[in-house]
Amino acid sequence: MKTTNLLRIALIFLMFSSITFIHSKKELSGGIVYLENIIDRKDQQAFNHVIEKGNIVVDFYADWCKPCNQLSSIVAQIAREFTNITFIKVNIDTFSSIRSHYNIKSIPTLIYFKNGRMITRSTGLMSKNQLTNKLKSIYS
Repeated sequence: MKTTNLLRIALIFLMFSSITFIHSKKELSGGIVYLENIIDRKDQQAFNHVIEKGNIVVDFYADWCKPCNQLSSIVAQIAREFTNITFIKVNIDTFSSIRSHYNIKSIPTLIYFKNGRMITRSTGLMSKNQLTNKLKSIYS
């Protein structure tokens, strides 16, 4: 019985701490972030709050997608170089409503945002040089 109560308290704490993180964080500050680690709801409003400030690249992927896995390693390398950009990974199997909202038909798809406004998108695997050049043209 005591263990059950402790688990409930821990879950409530985790729920409130993740909600507080979203509401208190004004701008993400670079690196790679998995969407499921920063929002507890799978809806468009919560996602909009995450992308509203800063330079954001949203990487729509699936675990079973080989080109997505290849692009993930490229994004990991580039994220260290472009510290002014936050890369948010969105699993299309987990966040189907967000996938539908952005009409994601093929993966990997990257959508580039500045302060909540979609600038452009790209679909398919690209090389490190291609992605680097794209990021420089958008965020420099």
